Amino acid sequence: MVRGPGRDNWNISLFKSFVFSESRGSRLEFRAESFNTWNHTQFKGDYNNGGISTNFGATNFGAVTSAFDPRTFQLGLKLYY
Repeated sequence: MVRGPGRDNWNISLFKSFVFSESRGSRLEFRAESFNTWNHTQFKGDYNNGGISTNFGATNFGAVTSAFDPRTFQLGLKLYY
């Protein structure tokens, strides 16, 4: 079995609720999310996912050939009424 480098992945979420009516329970929720927050390069080193070259005759045999996605941000609003 071939194993590649480890993975250091941090995801962070921040939420803020703005209340419109306590009696009805209506509010607006703002969300900010970050995936791979510290933007570490994370190489795909798993044979099953195609991250390591296994073609014996190739010049890049045994090399890690791909990486996971870089940092991504996501914003959202949710209305409860």
